[in-house]
Amino acid sequence: MSFSPKVSLLALPTLLFTYLALTLSASAVEAQVVVFDHNDVLAGGITPGDAPGYPALLKDPGSYRLDGNLFAPNGVSAVEIDSPEVTLDLDGFTLFAVAGNPQAPYGINGGNHFGTTVKKGTIEGFGYAGIRVGGDAKILEMRVIGSNGIGIDAGALSQIHDVQVRYSDSIGVRCAQGCQLSQAIVSSSGTTGISCGDDCQVERSISRFNGYVGIWVGKRSNVHHCTSARNKIGLVTNGQSLVTHNVVVDNNGEEIIVGDDSGTATNVVDDVEILNDHELDPSACIGGLCL
Repeated sequence: MSFSPKVSLLALPTLLFTYLALTLSASAVEAQVVVFDHNDVLAGGITPGDAPGYPALLKDPGSYRLDGNLFAPNGVSAVEIDSPEVTLDLDGFTLFAVAGNPQAPYGINGGNHFGTTVKKGTIEGFGYAGIRVGGDAKILEMRVIGSNGIGIDAGALSQIHDVQVRYSDSIGVRCAQGCQLSQAIVSSSGTTGISCGDDCQVERSISRFNGYVGIWVGKRSNVHHCTSARNKIGLVTNGQSLVTHNVVVDNNGEEIIVGDDSGTATNVVDDVEILNDHELDPSACIGGLCL
């Protein structure tokens, strides 16, 4: 005996009401996202207190989304965030700094506000930093190119994932204590490629062609499955850190320098140059594989 489920005619009003409620709810959520572009920045009023012209001032917590590229003039940042818990979706667009002197300070300046999220776009050519955010921030799917200072500068407990940072005059990515950085590609920084504070996790990232250290981390940090190549020094850790499953090759000076009470395992290196306060016994490395 077969059974075919049927919807009672009496149930149709309830189903229709539920559908309409869900549709209206989704529309309300979309309406809460503030969408703006270059012309909106010039007009001002994106949030209360936002004056006409750059920078765009995001003064209220909530979600914002770009609807076009932004062009910051000389000496002015593109976006200033003056509130905690702000999410800015670049939606594939780019923040440009107009060439000149003085150069625009920041692509996005979140100051010391916590809980900022910046995602899905490109920032090119800013002075102090492409992105500057406070603690507990998220930087996701971003490209930062040609900063005169730092590419990405994030506060404590931040998460940085799937970013590309190139041609920063100073540090490529700098993150304070307790940060998590993954799937980053950082190259051609003037000094250090990736610099993280104590209690950090750096994994599955690439740092190369930087002027000083490829990857530098503070105490009690972990560096796993990373590549550091063609820097002056490959990888530096401070005390009580763990360095495993990394490829550290073709650096001009030492490949890996570890602090006191740190551990290294299964790292592929060039010339067995793993140093700390006392040089490790080269016999610990066989065929470039250090155990």
